[in-house]
Amino acid sequence: MLFYAESITSAWNSARQNIGITTSNRTSLVLGGMVSLWDMTLQDWLHRVYSEFGNLTIQAQIHGTDVLHSRTLNGSIDLAFVYDPPVNDMITVQALSDIPLLLVSTVNGLSAQQAVTENYVMVDWGVSYANSHNREFPDAPSATLYTSHDRIALDFLFARGGNAYLAGPTVQQHIDEGRLHLVDDAPVFSRTAFAIYRKDNENVPIISKLVDTAIDVMTN
Repeated sequence: MLFYAESITSAWNSARQNIGITTSNRTSLVLGGMVSLWDMTLQDWLHRVYSEFGNLTIQAQIHGTDVLHSRTLNGSIDLAFVYDPPVNDMITVQALSDIPLLLVSTVNGLSAQQAVTENYVMVDWGVSYANSHNREFPDAPSATLYTSHDRIALDFLFARGGNAYLAGPTVQQHIDEGRLHLVDDAPVFSRTAFAIYRKDNENVPIISKLVDTAIDVMTN
C-alpha cells in the first residue's frame, strides 16, 4: 500500500501548494536527487534554475535510488537525478553527463594494488561500478570502510588517511592543492548521471528545459 499512500500524500500536498500559488501564476515542482549529485553539481544547477526560471516553486529532496525511482513513477517527484535509471515505459530517461571516478590517496606514489589493499574506503557507486571494480581488483581484501556517500569517504580520508575512488568534480581541487594524490596506474571508472521523469507529467515542457540546463551545468 505504500506506493498508493505516497501517491495520495503527493496529490494532497500538490493541491495545497497549487491553491497557494494559483494567484501568482507559479509552477510547483518536486525535484529529487542522490546526495552525491547534489554535492557535485545539482546545487549549482538549482541556483541557475532560480536565476533563469523565476516563476517556479521548488521542493528539493534527497533520496536513495529506489525511493527516487518509486516516487518518480507514482508522481511524488516530478524530476529526479540518478545513476541507475529504471526500465519502465512510463518514464523518460535522459543521459546528462559522464562523471569520472578517480582512485585518490592521501599518500603519494602508491600503486593501484597497494591503494585497494591498505586503508581502502569502498564507495558504493552502484551496481555497474561494483561489477567493474570487481573485474579490475578481483583479489582485493575487505575495505576499511564501506559507505554510500562520497562525502563520508572524503572526510574519512582527511581525518585518518587512506584511499578511495571519488568523483573527479569532488576531488580535483584537493588534487590541485596537494591534499590528495592520483594513483597513476589505477583505471578510471565513470558513472553516467541521468534525469528521469514521467512521460505524462503535465509539466514536461518546463521539465525538459530544466534537464537541458542541467546538461549545460554538468558539461561546462
